[in-house]
Amino acid sequence: MGFRDSRNLRIVADDFGLTESINEGILLCLRQNLITSVSILPSGQAFNHAVENLQSFSSPDVGIHLTLVEEHSILPESEISSLICSQGTFYKKHWIFFLRYMLQLIRPADIEREFRAQIGRCLQAGLQLRFLNSHQHLHLLPGITDITIQLAREHQIPYIRIVKEPGRIRMKKLFRRLQLSFLHLLSKSATRKIRSAGLQYNDVFFGFMNAGNLQNSDLRSAFGVAKSHPEFLVELGCHPGFSDEVTVRKFAGWGDYRWSEEVETLREYQAAE
Repeated sequence: MGFRDSRNLRIVADDFGLTESINEGILLCLRQNLITSVSILPSGQAFNHAVENLQSFSSPDVGIHLTLVEEHSILPESEISSLICSQGTFYKKHWIFFLRYMLQLIRPADIEREFRAQIGRCLQAGLQLRFLNSHQHLHLLPGITDITIQLAREHQIPYIRIVKEPGRIRMKKLFRRLQLSFLHLLSKSATRKIRSAGLQYNDVFFGFMNAGNLQNSDLRSAFGVAKSHPEFLVELGCHPGFSDEVTVRKFAGWGDYRWSEEVETLREYQAAE
């Protein structure tokens, strides 16, 4: 028995392909049925390692984790210059990307070209993409949603993540909850467009408030909603992995990500079920 036995609950490990140590933790979770799905990062330094190791699984549920920030692009700067900072990479902070996007300094055509290249890399690797999401949920921004839906339909990717996480506004993690409220608004608009395009989406999402620090309460909530509402499609996004010194140092700017602890949280919760 494992988490895969809950038919209307998808537990997705994001950032597959980020580093080999992160991959190893995610692969362990796949083998032990602690997760149902992985979303692969096509621009991640360990993308090839991720693809090679997926070959040992029968029909893995794989999606694409599109990214426009913090990583290297697939395409050269000459083709997507509005997305690239002075260091030759995507902008390191997603709020800088957001500000530039709102000021119309990001060209939609650059986003479409880069997204096409990221999807293309996955397809060329032989992956069958069954869902789509993005780093920092940037695919939910107006305009980017339209590009995402267009590409999903073109490449027959049937499912797009939205962020609709239950919870009340409290003083604890107030800024995070304000961010969540903004994502709820974006998701409401995106849901209408996704539905109109004939694509699928999740009804409920868990994992934003404690991103990088999965809690037993997140798992209890996700399983509870899935059980009490069998008509809902529930998704829990998580970030398991094995963290080494290089990974921790390189991604220190992400905040207090506890990849290894997320693996243990998943294992402990399943053992208790």
